[in-house]
Amino acid sequence: MNIGELLPILSGLLLGSVLRWIRPSLRVRAGLTLSLTLGAVATIATGEFRSSWGFLLVDIPLVAASAAVGFVIVHRLRFCRKAVLVSLFPPFSSPVAREGGRHDRLQRQSF
Repeated sequence: MNIGELLPILSGLLLGSVLRWIRPSLRVRAGLTLSLTLGAVATIATGEFRSSWGFLLVDIPLVAASAAVGFVIVHRLRFCRKAVLVSLFPPFSSPVAREGGRHDRLQRQSF
């Protein structure tokens, strides 16, 4: 595997991880625009355009697919991290929650 194959994949993974932080209404437009741009940059940077501009038809979808994979990976890592934290520190592990919550505690107080 040479740099000509790795550049579109790595740029797509990076793009997918950045798309996670973009507003949802702009993600598709930004993803498509940046996939086109990064695919063209990958074709030009690796010198594949010298033999054929048809490599654009390979690099652009490769960047877009890698971006989708990167987006899903970042989303899953964030979701799994949250699930692990909740399992380690459940929200009902505090003494107030075990007593029945704030409402129960206030009812038992004597004034």
